[in-house]
Amino acid sequence: MTLRGIRLEAQDAHAFGTANELYEARELGLRRIRGEMFEKDAPHPLFLDTLGWVRFKMGQQDEALRLMKNAVAKSPEVPTLNYHLGIAYHQSGKTAEARTYLSKALKSAEAFQGRQEAERILLQMRG
Repeated sequence: MTLRGIRLEAQDAHAFGTANELYEARELGLRRIRGEMFEKDAPHPLFLDTLGWVRFKMGQQDEALRLMKNAVAKSPEVPTLNYHLGIAYHQSGKTAEARTYLSKALKSAEAFQGRQEAERILLQMRG
């Protein structure tokens, strides 16, 4: 087998596989560090919220909830942040937490996209 001009013998395949796994682990670690640096230095909670929402859509619920909780902690009065966190909790099956953040979002007089969905979900929760 040839890889970028390097000829690999059959006995080298295992070593190559191990080296490739180490490289992938290193890259994953670097991405995680870059994410943590972004999170630490994020100038605005909306960036954290967006990152959390993307992680949630990717199926990384724990990480997503952590990011969105951090965003809400930085700006607890922003209804969109509370709404997103409430929706994430709702879709994760955490009803009490969902109710808390959706209710908080709806208490705001500020208009936000998702207000009707938050109202609908809260009505469903009440039975």
